Amino acid sequence: MKRIFRNSWLEVRPFEKDLPTDQFYIRLCNRLKELCYRNTGLVSEFKELEENDYEVLSCMAAAYFEDVVTGTGVFQTFVRICRKKCGKTLPFFHMEEYDEYLEDDINEPDLEFLIWYYMSLRFDYAVLPNDPCIATMAGIFFEELDAQWDYAPENQQLRDFFTFKGDPNDYFAVRTYMQKIFFSNYLTAPDASLTLDDEMQLAIDTLAEQNADPAAAQALLSGRYDDLSYEIRSCLWGTTMTEWALAYVEDDSEIARNILTISPKLTGYFEITNETDKHYLLSRISDHTEYRVLKKSLEPNTVKAGDFIQIALIRWRGDWHWSGSLGLLPSITEENIKEDRQLTEEQQEFLHKDYWKIAREHIEKQHDTFLRLFKKDLIFGTKAQILQNYREFLTECGDDTAVLQRLEQETKTLDNDALLFYDEREGANLSFGCNEAFCSVPCLRPKARLDAFEHILFNPDCRIGLLEQAVKEYVPQDEPLLDMIMEMFREDFDFLAAFYKTDDILRRPDVTVAGL
Repeated sequence: MKRIFRNSWLEVRPFEKDLPTDQFYIRLCNRLKELCYRNTGLVSEFKELEENDYEVLSCMAAAYFEDVVTGTGVFQTFVRICRKKCGKTLPFFHMEEYDEYLEDDINEPDLEFLIWYYMSLRFDYAVLPNDPCIATMAGIFFEELDAQWDYAPENQQLRDFFTFKGDPNDYFAVRTYMQKIFFSNYLTAPDASLTLDDEMQLAIDTLAEQNADPAAAQALLSGRYDDLSYEIRSCLWGTTMTEWALAYVEDDSEIARNILTISPKLTGYFEITNETDKHYLLSRISDHTEYRVLKKSLEPNTVKAGDFIQIALIRWRGDWHWSGSLGLLPSITEENIKEDRQLTEEQQEFLHKDYWKIAREHIEKQHDTFLRLFKKDLIFGTKAQILQNYREFLTECGDDTAVLQRLEQETKTLDNDALLFYDEREGANLSFGCNEAFCSVPCLRPKARLDAFEHILFNPDCRIGLLEQAVKEYVPQDEPLLDMIMEMFREDFDFLAAFYKTDDILRRPDVTVAGL
């Protein structure tokens, strides 16, 4: 067994700095890993885990322990979100099966969840939270952490890192704090921070391929980072940076009240028509809407009246602030006006007072058409049959069939089975190669049935509505593993839907609503 060294421990901590407490927690990481390896039954049964997995899990358990001992409140933030979302302390675990849940102490179910969480990120199959190996490892961790409770040092530097000490009225100070507590903790970092890193690397590579001017590239990357900070969702309940921050800080604090004033981001093309001591007056080039933007939010950038700019704005405590992209334009072209008009329409569409009412009426009308044609919400067949059914539906609704022609090209190499279903939130959807997940007659290929369900689970083209249908329509057929997975989803569907399909949790109608 290899020892765990400083670098591995620092990967679960939000900053790289040698601290007096490191020696204790690195020793603890090694002790936890060693105890797992001493349990030969665990190692032999937990065949999926490699040595690096034991190392990461030991470090995560130690980071959880340091969090609770120091009182930084990272795991308790997740608990508060769970109680708000589903009324339970944790997904999967009913606390009446355990001793009383201790708010300011370590709890064995917390460790079980942490292990499930890591494994679910690590492996491309549905992990059962009641796997006996998870309970065994959590028990090993809990016993050792409990024994070390009286000796564990608090980490004052860690507490300081997660404590806001700036001006709660300063948007940029609050935004930086929100970024720290969301992207730099051991719990949300494994997915949210990794996504942020990947997206930023993609942006860097794209700009490098374009041989972008260094100064312009730096501005674009800064804007992209700001955009991603607000857009990225953790797979833990699909929380955004803003939602996590609101759960982390005290509800009645000034910082919480100010966070609640943050508006959706607005991006567009503007002319700076005037300026005062404190504000720039911006006029949107497509509709001449005026915005008063705080000058200090644009420092140290130098702009002046008469300049044309592309900028991202956020409203905070009643004032507009620059937050994200900023580009100086030599002039305004017809193409700029066209693009700005499109941006304006997209940003205003979902704010339109009648949008959701019209969208709901439209989707209900399409649903009536679907039922009139096919008599039920979910139909199965060969790929050719289902594509023809979809063509009938599009034609009946008067929709463009170009999407179908593209699908026919894209699915040439896919398996020869398909389904068409109507979801009340998402409209009509097609999926290929997963019909066996809905098998209602004796299934001759249980493994294929499990594979089909996991295809629905992990394929981003299979939306939440189809996952919900698969769970709802499932007929048990002496398949213990799939039965247990379905029971898990029936118990905690909302959490698992957000976990596996984080980008799909808003579930807005995927129908075209004309006339707005």
